[in-house]
Amino acid sequence: MDKKTTTSDVLITVAAAAVCLFLYLVLGRFIKNLFQNDFAGYFAGQLFLAVLAMAAVIFLKKTALFKSEGRYLGKGWLSAGLLFPLLLLQLFLGLAEIVQATITKTELILFLGQMFLVGFGEEVLFRGLIQRTLHQYFGETNLKQVLTAIFISGVIFGGVHLFNGVGAKIPMTAAVIQAAVNIFSGMYFGAIYYRTDKNIWYLIFLHAIYDMLGFIAGGRLSGNAPTNIMSAPSAEGWIGYLIWMAVYALAALFVLRPKKTAPLLKKEEDQTA
Repeated sequence: MDKKTTTSDVLITVAAAAVCLFLYLVLGRFIKNLFQNDFAGYFAGQLFLAVLAMAAVIFLKKTALFKSEGRYLGKGWLSAGLLFPLLLLQLFLGLAEIVQATITKTELILFLGQMFLVGFGEEVLFRGLIQRTLHQYFGETNLKQVLTAIFISGVIFGGVHLFNGVGAKIPMTAAVIQAAVNIFSGMYFGAIYYRTDKNIWYLIFLHAIYDMLGFIAGGRLSGNAPTNIMSAPSAEGWIGYLIWMAVYALAALFVLRPKKTAPLLKKEEDQTA
């Protein structure tokens, strides 16, 4: 039987993730500014975060987070069903931007690489390290334990986006909206992570595609800066954002309905017996 995960284990894991984010916040902008081309700069900044995330994984000896049973991905991949029409909508909204793209092929490759690195860095830190450790701490033999871990990790994931108002220098109102929405989208991503038996690679690619299409719809392929795209949310759209928060929350609860979580709960109960 694995060693019991303690409060100290949780605090050390969260602290390691916090150090990664702090270093990224402090040094990421410096690294980005070393490049005249902002596509190269943003790619380098996200590569730095990905390296920090991997360093944390190795330091904490949690490389097992990259392993998962494929049969559970096959059973749980449709738990991301809400994202599919949303991704199609983003793709539709971004079609004109794709057709009218003005960036070079090199910039396009850097943009695609940046989006993958965003998915990699954030999912490894928030789902792979923090949520996975919280599951081990609270246990996974009943749904209340699972929901607690997903709720806490979602709050942490969303709350971190407040720092966009400092690091990315976007308006604080926009940063608050991002944080609020991402609390609930983080819970939904956390529910998908649990339903796929913690398949981190599925979440990495979902996250990457989700962000990529959002940036494309915001005009990134025409050279619009990420800070401008992230600054778009305003207090005038709060009703729409509240609706999205509710949709994400309901989707997470639907994904975690007893009928679908029972096999995973039983699997964990059998392993700890």
